[in-house]
Amino acid sequence: EIFQGLFRSTGTRVIPNKGGKSKTPDDGRKPQKPNDKEQSDEPEEEHSPQKHTPNLEELRLMYLENLILEEKLKRRARRIRREMVKESRQRRRRRRRRGHGHINRDMLLAKLIMENS
Repeated sequence: EIFQGLFRSTGTRVIPNKGGKSKTPDDGRKPQKPNDKEQSDEPEEEHSPQKHTPNLEELRLMYLENLILEEKLKRRARRIRREMVKESRQRRRRRRRRGHGHINRDMLLAKLIMENS
């Protein structure tokens, strides 16, 4: 109950039927289950073993691992963004260096006209 709301962001269900989002998409359709009832002769209880409910220590660990992962992802995103900005700045600088500024071109033109007249 302590960790009830902790995993809402991840969409995993910690306590069955209590808080958090279920993994099934809510668009009105029922999730398709593979139809293997025809092939199996054994009862269904043996097919699905009881799900292990994590204790408090395991929940704490899961929560901390989640936090660490989120931080790593944030850092990676930040680095990629920084690199993109750097590249666009370099491109801008290169464009300026190539003499696409109009003043230089106009000055050159004026100089040529002055020399040839």
